[in-house]
Amino acid sequence: MIIEALEIPLEKYPGLISRMKDRDLYLLMGELDHACRYIQDAVANTAKFEVKPSPAEFQDSEKIAPVIELMQKELERRAGQKQQP
Repeated sequence: MIIEALEIPLEKYPGLISRMKDRDLYLLMGELDHACRYIQDAVANTAKFEVKPSPAEFQDSEKIAPVIELMQKELERRAGQKQQP
């Protein structure tokens, strides 16, 4: 999932994110965040995980952080709009 998300240039994400439904955006953000945390946990705690991620996988998990941040900001913006009368 992370690799597929990285195939899209970061500059295109704001437009793509703005067209997504709240639920879909939240689910995608959650899945990407979970995948990143799983890789980072596996690197940090090799005793718990049988397979250690490759350096490339770890780098990919770090590269996706700005995409997750864009998604989070969009969801926060939408929540702010819904709270305004």
